[in-house]
Amino acid sequence: RAPGGAIYGTSSNGARAAFLRPANQSPVPGLFLVGGSAHPGGGLPLVALSAAIVAGLVGPA
Repeated sequence: RAPGGAIYGTSSNGARAAFLRPANQSPVPGLFLVGGSAHPGGGLPLVALSAAIVAGLVGPA
């Protein structure tokens, strides 16, 4: 059982679910969110895009 979510992340049920995903940059300094439950969403292409977005936010090492 996964209250308020799914076994693989947040629940994506409903018409507005795509607009309720957390942003890639969190309010906590230095904490970034990547993956199917973060913006832009699930599926391999979108997870790769999520990683590219965060790489752009973090900048070069």
